[in-house]
Amino acid sequence: ENKIAQLESALKVKEDAISDLKVGGTGRDARYLRDEIRTLETENERLQREVKDLSGEAIASREAVDKTTHELMEHKALARKLESDNDQLRKDILDLKNQMDAQREALLLKREGDEGRIMKRLQTEEQSRYLGENQELREANEQLKDQIESICSKLEPANTE
Repeated sequence: ENKIAQLESALKVKEDAISDLKVGGTGRDARYLRDEIRTLETENERLQREVKDLSGEAIASREAVDKTTHELMEHKALARKLESDNDQLRKDILDLKNQMDAQREALLLKREGDEGRIMKRLQTEEQSRYLGENQELREANEQLKDQIESICSKLEPANTE
């Protein structure tokens, strides 16, 4: 579009020059002016063809951009839909997994049969969990003690100064 505007501007300047030349001059000037007019008219025709070609290219480019933009919007919409479907499938999988775990637990409870054994197993699991937590807390306390001793040893030189 910018190039088209430049070409139109150049065409206008040359047309104005032709008009100015047609008004005055005779003899040798007239022959020169006629040659100049033919040259300018040829240039004018060339520039008009070029403007027409560039206009066609600009229209084709706009159409391509519009088509690509439309396709992009369609792909984005499809991507959003697929993402939504994917999220729903993940939720469905999680629900099915939870159902399977519940059924597995129910089958295990049925197989054990005896409530005493069930209670004992649950208590054992709870005790194991508490023992694991207790061990983790001991290790964390040991690490904290080591860190405190390290900090104290670093601060002792500062206190003596």
